Amino acid sequence: MAFFADRVTHGVNLGLHQTRVYGNVLTNVGNLYNRFTGIFVPNVLSFYVFHVQILTCHTGQDLRTELVVEGVVKNSHYTGDSAHCSNGEGWRSCT
Repeated sequence: MAFFADRVTHGVNLGLHQTRVYGNVLTNVGNLYNRFTGIFVPNVLSFYVFHVQILTCHTGQDLRTELVVEGVVKNSHYTGDSAHCSNGEGWRSCT
């Protein structure tokens, strides 16, 4: 089981706890990533690794994201608050 996706559509004035949906799903082995809801639902108790890379180019703006598993924040991510483009990266393994 694996999925790989990219290109989240640009969002303005995003609210708290808003799911971002990847617009271009390149791989979805097992069909566990829902390209309409943006939610990955595993059907097997296993070890999963998520890698996220986010780039923002809005001067003075920041972006905070979270990886949430069954309502529990497993990892958070911050990028921005810069006069230039800012890149943030994070990964997390979940069981």
